[in-house]
Amino acid sequence: MKLQSLKSKLLLAVFTLVLGSGLLISLLVTHRYSVNLLDNMVTQGQYLSKTLAFEAADKILTNDVVALQKLLRDHASHNPNVAYLFAVRDGRILAHTFSSGFPTKLIDANTPQSDESGNFLRIASDNGEQYLDFAWPVLSGQGGTLRIGISEKPYRNRINRLWLQIAAITIGILIVALAVIYLFIRRFTGPLTKLAEAAEGIGTDNPGIEIKSTGQDEIGRLTTAFKNMIVRLGNHTQALEKKATELDRVHG
Repeated sequence: MKLQSLKSKLLLAVFTLVLGSGLLISLLVTHRYSVNLLDNMVTQGQYLSKTLAFEAADKILTNDVVALQKLLRDHASHNPNVAYLFAVRDGRILAHTFSSGFPTKLIDANTPQSDESGNFLRIASDNGEQYLDFAWPVLSGQGGTLRIGISEKPYRNRINRLWLQIAAITIGILIVALAVIYLFIRRFTGPLTKLAEAAEGIGTDNPGIEIKSTGQDEIGRLTTAFKNMIVRLGNHTQALEKKATELDRVHG
C-alpha cells in the first residue's frame, strides 16, 4: 500500500488521531492521579507523624528509650510504606528503625515549621531512592522532633501501572479503530479505484473493467454518471466512425 494513496493517508490520519488522543488522555489522567495520590500520602504522613509524636511524648519525657524504640518499630512494621522512623532531641538520636546504622546527614535534612506545626520535604538518599520526610515537634518542641520517611517507590509503581493500563487500552482502541476504518476505507475507495482503472482504459486496447453501481450515495451517483458518460462517449465514437466510413466511401 503506497503512502500516496488515499487509503494510506486516511489510515495514517486515524492512527495519528487515536495515538495522539491516547497520549494526551494518559498525560492528563496520570497527572491528576499522581497529584491526588501524592496529596493522600502527604495527608497520611502528617496524620501519622502527629499521632506518633503524641504517643512518644511520655516515653521521651520519662527517658524510656526501650519503650520508644519498640513504639517506632511497631509502627514501622505495621506500615509497609514507612521507610524509617526516628526521634531526635537537641541533635541526639533517641531511637530509630535503621537496621544498618543511622545516616547522620538525615538529622538536619528537615525540621518542623514551628513548635506547633510540622513540615514535610521530598528528599533522596545516596542511592537515588526518594522519600517524603515528615518532621513533627514533640511537646511543642520540648521533647524534640519525630521524623517519618515514607518511600515514594509504591507511589511511583502505581503511576507506572496506570501508564501501562492506559497504554494497553490505547493500543486496543487503536487496533479496533484501524480495523474498522480499514474496512470502511476499503469499501469507500474500492469504487474509486474501479473508476480510475476504467478511466485509464478509455482509448486503449484494454477498455477497462466493468463498473457496477454501488448505491445511492455520492460514490454511487458518481459511478452512475461515469457509466453514462462512457456510454455517451461510446455512442459518439461509433457515430464518428460511421461518418468516417461514409466519407471514405464517397471519396473512394
